Amino acid sequence: MNRFLQKIKDALMHPLAKGSLIILVGSMLANVGAYAYHVLVGRLLGPVIYGEFSALLSLFYIINIGSGVVQTILAKFFSQLRARKLLQEVPTLFWGAFRYISVAVLIGMVFVVISANALGEFLHISSSYFIWLYFIFVSFIFSVINISIMQSFQLFLASSVVTNIGMLLRLVFGVLGAPFGLIGVLIGNIISNVISYVINFVPIWGLIRVKSKPLSISKADAAVYSVPTLLATLGTIALYSQDVLLVKHFFSAYEAGIYASLAVLGKVIFYTSAALGFVMFPMIVEKKERKESYHGMVLSALGAVVALSSILTLGYFMAPAFIVRIMYGTAFDGAIPFMGLFGIFITFFTLVNLLTTIFLAIGRTRVWVISMGGALTQGVGLWFFHASLYQVIHINIGVTFITLMALLVYYRYGKD
Repeated sequence: MNRFLQKIKDALMHPLAKGSLIILVGSMLANVGAYAYHVLVGRLLGPVIYGEFSALLSLFYIINIGSGVVQTILAKFFSQLRARKLLQEVPTLFWGAFRYISVAVLIGMVFVVISANALGEFLHISSSYFIWLYFIFVSFIFSVINISIMQSFQLFLASSVVTNIGMLLRLVFGVLGAPFGLIGVLIGNIISNVISYVINFVPIWGLIRVKSKPLSISKADAAVYSVPTLLATLGTIALYSQDVLLVKHFFSAYEAGIYASLAVLGKVIFYTSAALGFVMFPMIVEKKERKESYHGMVLSALGAVVALSSILTLGYFMAPAFIVRIMYGTAFDGAIPFMGLFGIFITFFTLVNLLTTIFLAIGRTRVWVISMGGALTQGVGLWFFHASLYQVIHINIGVTFITLMALLVYYRYGKD
């Protein structure tokens, strides 16, 4: 018995378990705030306007691919600097990234202004909202540098604290803005992002104030890693977001709002397991740099995700009405029949996302072929087959399952 308890204690004290637990608890608290945000904003806006808001959020996730790519690249290189004990290069990388992002967001603004009218017509939403949506992106993208440093230096408690402060700010300003309609909610997001960005400097200030040295990571190395990382991240996020956009295009405003609520509820599964990927990424990068085995860590993470996701999906099958009504009330009862199936889709997606993160950590960047292939298959399938929400979810399940199988084969037989 004592030996069994000792094994449990040792398992819980493992860096992956400790870090994941911290991030998981922080994520759960943030998720409470996120779901309170969606519940309150959803109820204040109503199904139709909330459907518009959700479509904008899905578009934001696609625009925000840039943030995911930047975070993955910077986390990779900051982790390498930590593993090599080159701490004086940290501020050099920080300010270099800041300059590149500043130029990129200015260029991006031109494209947003040009494409706003076309996006508005496709999604049946006022084009002015896309400008505000881009400002939300701009007010968030710079904080990704700070988040990458916290992730790479495994400052998981600090990361959890600042994340929850940001979520609280988003909730407060979202609720304050909702009575003014969709524009008020969007402006509330911008205000909360700006305040959060300032707070994000507190944990990393000591790391970026040291006397800097020239960066040993070449621009060529960064480019070789960045392009396939962009494509892999694009494919993964598209699997997570494009279905909501296509439903908004092909279905009625009410059905789009119902599907939007499903997407939010389904993400409970994803965010519950996302902590493992966030914690594991810098650890695997360091193990790779030191030529240590990382396979045991990968298997443990996959097993944990399967267990957590299965339990939550079972709950979606057993008590869908309770879950939907406690979150959204009876106005969204149309989501009840789809809950269990949507849970299966998100479970497969969560495993796809975790494996893609692992491949990027160990440098197998050709994973982009599988990610993009899955996203393109999903997009084509939903474009031609969307007779009902059931059909949409069945296509999502089939595509993510095939993508997952391909990733497992690549992990087993692919080369670093």
